[in-house]
Amino acid sequence: MALLFVSSPHWRLLDLAFPLWSPVQPIENSIGAAGLYLVVIVVLTSYYRRWLGRKQWKRFHFLICVAAACIFAHSILADPQLAHHRVDFFDGEKLLVEVCLLIVLLASGWAWGYRARKRRNEGKVGSRPATSVAWD
Repeated sequence: MALLFVSSPHWRLLDLAFPLWSPVQPIENSIGAAGLYLVVIVVLTSYYRRWLGRKQWKRFHFLICVAAACIFAHSILADPQLAHHRVDFFDGEKLLVEVCLLIVLLASGWAWGYRARKRRNEGKVGSRPATSVAWD
C-alpha cells in the first residue's frame, strides 16, 4: 500500500492487485503477488479444514511450498529502490533473504530425510506399528 503514495513512478490500486501491468518490475512483482495470493488460499482453506477433509486440505496446504518459492524469488530479484538496478546478490537485504532461504532448504531437507528414515524403520520386522492421529 505504501507504493500508492510514491510520486514516481505512479502506482494505481490496479497495479498492486495485478502487478503484471505495474510501472516497474512487472515480472518480479507478479511473482511476489502470486506468492501472496497462494498464502491467502492456504490460510482461507485452513479455516475450512474440517469441512474439506484432511486429504483435500493437505493438497491445498502444499501450495505453501510454491508460495515460499515465489516470495523468496521476489525478495531476491526485486529492486527495493524501483530504479532498474541489476540484482546485487551481496547486498545486506538480499543476503538476509538468501540466508533465510538456505535455512528453509536445509530444514526441509532434514525433515524429508527424517520422514524417509522413519518410514523405512517402521517397515522393518518387529517394529511397532505406527499410530494414527485423528485430524477430523
